[in-house]
Amino acid sequence: MYGITPNASALTDGLGAEPVLTQVSFKPWCAARQTMAATQGLRDIIIGDGVATADIVEVRVAVLPPHVKMIDHGVVAGDRRRI
Repeated sequence: MYGITPNASALTDGLGAEPVLTQVSFKPWCAARQTMAATQGLRDIIIGDGVATADIVEVRVAVLPPHVKMIDHGVVAGDRRRI
């Protein structure tokens, strides 16, 4: 990287204080932000309510129009891992 001077003291500033990571939220799995709520809802149904996956006949999900282009960009069946 050119024209950037690292600030080495930034690595030790506040050492011993509360870690910054406790103030950061992390996604529980790698996925588009727009898909997280629907995926978590399905997990809650399967794990939390104890519904067997074999008993699920259909899952319908709605996506707000501005988010459609972010998650619908030419992926075809078989491109993604099945769980």
